[in-house]
Amino acid sequence: MIANCAKMDSIDPKRIEQQDEISFRTAIIILNFNRAKDTINLCAGIIENLSSNYSVIVVDNCSDDENELVDYVNLKNGFVTNLHEGFEEVNNRLFLINAVNNLGYAKGNNLGLRMARSMGFSRAFIVNPDVIITDYNVFESLNSIISSSEKKLAIIGPELILPDGSKQLPYKFRPDYRMAIFNFLYPLSSAVIKYLHHLQVENFGYHDVYLVIGCFFCMDLNVFSLCGYFDESTFLYYEEAIIAERIKRIGYNIGYAPHFSVIHNHVYSSEWEKKTCKLMNTSREFYQSVYLKTSRIENAFVEVSSAYQKVLHSLIKLLRRSVGNNA
Repeated sequence: MIANCAKMDSIDPKRIEQQDEISFRTAIIILNFNRAKDTINLCAGIIENLSSNYSVIVVDNCSDDENELVDYVNLKNGFVTNLHEGFEEVNNRLFLINAVNNLGYAKGNNLGLRMARSMGFSRAFIVNPDVIITDYNVFESLNSIISSSEKKLAIIGPELILPDGSKQLPYKFRPDYRMAIFNFLYPLSSAVIKYLHHLQVENFGYHDVYLVIGCFFCMDLNVFSLCGYFDESTFLYYEEAIIAERIKRIGYNIGYAPHFSVIHNHVYSSEWEKKTCKLMNTSREFYQSVYLKTSRIENAFVEVSSAYQKVLHSLIKLLRRSVGNNA
């Protein structure tokens, strides 16, 4: 029955322009896979700190710790199901969908998003279990930016802070010849883009980007439905790039709001990278062939330019550090 939820929605684009922008019922989708404790902490904080306009839909990807989530949701008088019928009848703030197998990122999140839309939610957040919310105003702030934007804004993400204090930045450009030009003109190109983005943030509260990282972002759910949700051809990786292409094909934009932030408590390991390397390569090839439609030569050109930019960036950092030490 869950698999039947994967049908594409049809929606009249005119309905999107006619939405009431005063109050939006918002669903927060959390996809869990063997991180029940983190997911429970996230749910507890959201329910405690946000208004009743916000509900949480947890999708469990057939985890070993699934029973912990079931116990928690039942304790909070939430709604637990492995089917999708009946959700429209339920007035609650906490829902748990138990998938019958591990659906991956795209299918798992789509399951929650489709449920949210069937219940009448017009906005949604994707939030990974490894995200730590330090200021819950980030939800209302990003929601407000989408509501007030004069542009056709479908997705917006905040600044992401990694455990070491560094920033996990969005992608400014589509990875084609334009990105290569930017890389080869670095650092002049970077200075120009930063200035233009600064002006845009001052005027609108965000600036345009190609994509935001998929661990935390806000979306207009009707637009997301219009573009067909996440492409379920991938299991893991490149979902953000693929949805960026889908969003832009229907004339909508993606934004990045650097004045608001969350912590992405994600720790990379060589063991994990080895396990998922094949998945990453498969998803990249699918994205490049189906969505980018770039040649191998152009892809190689972009990779060379990216390597050049990284080396030059590292050299500039070393030079600045050396000058600072000698000053």
